[in-house]
Amino acid sequence: MPCPKDLPSASSVPVDVVATPVLMVHGVLDRAVPAALGDLLWERLGKPERKLLQVGHEMLFLSVAGELTEISAWLTAASEGRKPRVPIGVSPEA
Repeated sequence: MPCPKDLPSASSVPVDVVATPVLMVHGVLDRAVPAALGDLLWERLGKPERKLLQVGHEMLFLSVAGELTEISAWLTAASEGRKPRVPIGVSPEA
């Protein structure tokens, strides 16, 4: 597993990767993937859209079921080349 300092910044990632729509879904109480590392990855990816859920690692997988309508709409728009609508409760600068 790479160390946080080894994660590339968005400016060093190939343009085709940076242009790919990204929606991060992260549990803010996650101890397996600490929120600070999720924040670092989000920053290094150029602050893409993200959805923060008030749960830990294990509960994230159960909680995301309640978010599937918004996430599915986002994925459909992204796969069709349309600008994905930011899901409810998500802020690009969250």
